[in-house]
Amino acid sequence: MSEITRRGFLSGMGTAAAVMGTSSVALASQPKSSRSSAAKDFDETYDVVVIGDGFAGNTAALFAAKAGAKVLILEKADEGARGGNSRVCGQMMLYAHDYDACVKYLTALQGEMNHDDEYISAYADGITNLKDILSEFGIDNPVEWHALIEDNEETAKKTGIKMLAGIMAPEYPEFPGSDQMDAMCAHEGVFDSYFYQTVAQTVDSLENVTVAFQTPAKHLIQDPETKAIVGVIAERDGAEVRYGATSGVVMACGGFECNKDMIENFIGCSYIGHVGGDYNTGDGIKMAQEVGADFWHLTSYEGGGLVGGLSWRVPEGDRAPFILGFGSVKKGAIFIVADDGTRYFNEVQTSRHGKINFHGIYRAPNTSIHPWMIFDQSQYDAFDQKGGILPDDASIIVTGETIEEIAEKTGIDPEKLADTYARFNEYAQTGEDRDYGRAAESMAPFEGTIYAIPLIHVMLNTQGGARRNAKAQVLDPDGNPIPNLYSAGEFGGVASFYYNGGGNVAECLTFGKIAGTNAAGGDK
Repeated sequence: MSEITRRGFLSGMGTAAAVMGTSSVALASQPKSSRSSAAKDFDETYDVVVIGDGFAGNTAALFAAKAGAKVLILEKADEGARGGNSRVCGQMMLYAHDYDACVKYLTALQGEMNHDDEYISAYADGITNLKDILSEFGIDNPVEWHALIEDNEETAKKTGIKMLAGIMAPEYPEFPGSDQMDAMCAHEGVFDSYFYQTVAQTVDSLENVTVAFQTPAKHLIQDPETKAIVGVIAERDGAEVRYGATSGVVMACGGFECNKDMIENFIGCSYIGHVGGDYNTGDGIKMAQEVGADFWHLTSYEGGGLVGGLSWRVPEGDRAPFILGFGSVKKGAIFIVADDGTRYFNEVQTSRHGKINFHGIYRAPNTSIHPWMIFDQSQYDAFDQKGGILPDDASIIVTGETIEEIAEKTGIDPEKLADTYARFNEYAQTGEDRDYGRAAESMAPFEGTIYAIPLIHVMLNTQGGARRNAKAQVLDPDGNPIPNLYSAGEFGGVASFYYNGGGNVAECLTFGKIAGTNAAGGDK
């Protein structure tokens, strides 16, 4: 696979301009016309066009190419930042040893939300047969987490797999079918981009797949009569480029965690930081809206980092750090307050991808806009000794000898913060947290210097997007497939309520395969 070169691009544009004459100017000046296929003019034509270069997009491209299709991948980022969330995620995959148990577990993850049983079945089939998909990327000996822990506990500890398995394999052990749930990695390692690099290199080697970096998709081209999707309008070097797709288009363009307006409208928060890729701005939602797609799971997202999905505060728009180490320090003089200086959850409880127990249901906490972590000298020393927990930018850490000094320096309501501080010290001494039921052994009275660090609620990814079925077809509001349009990955992910770690990667592979195969002319 080779990147589309500037010379090739300009040559193609010149040829297209000669064919189209002045019509190209007219089409460009009329957005609605340019999104239809009336002119039947394209700068380049492929069998399948894939939007997005992550796990889902590359898997779709691989299986479309295996079916004989000539494939183009459109990627918004430059080559150095390719992969989005797939490149920076933990690289783990949800895996199951038994199909029927997997169906039960995946269904339980939906809670009482409406769901598509056929979709769940297809997803479960993919999860239990992940090894078949991995073999297509040259990974013949993936690491099953529980087997590794049993066979080589030292390696499992060293790589962090044992710790992560205790949290996420499975993440909801109380659900039916959980005893057959597991996780796997491409090798003995996590958070190292190894799996993504392997996937991308495999697809790079295919002669019938081309990638266009820094070429964001802008609109889908829809036949005005049949409503079939016949191509994609993208932007390259500031110019509009029209790519024809004779067989199908696969949307694998991720979510909207970097789009402030969509976060406000769909999640209901003024701002949540992101810890994944920087290019997930909801472009797919806009494109799907234009062609009449239905949507699902727009309120669903996964948090990351500290309990409750928190991280150190960064300037709005910057990528926040993904903190894993805080969970190992679960006792001491430490609490978290919201904007008004009061605590708003149990700070040491189990956090399931940012979701915490809320009266028996795991939910993302009501997000505070300017939360703070307050702790004492002994807690600071514990963080410092552990390493990798305190923010790299030490200038954001506020210190004071009294809680009143902390309130003055942070701008937190002094009366409420002082009351919270006094109540916590009382609870630590009596061993009873009357506000949030925190365990006695997790609390200690404050001593010495007091520290405060500004926090921000963060998300790994959103799940919402165009509704798709078990064949990876994008559906309209009546449940009918939009001809030749498919999707895979976090753009329209299955998680409507609960989420199990590794589920997104497994879904990317499962429905990437289905979408790519069908877009190339398989089961329409």
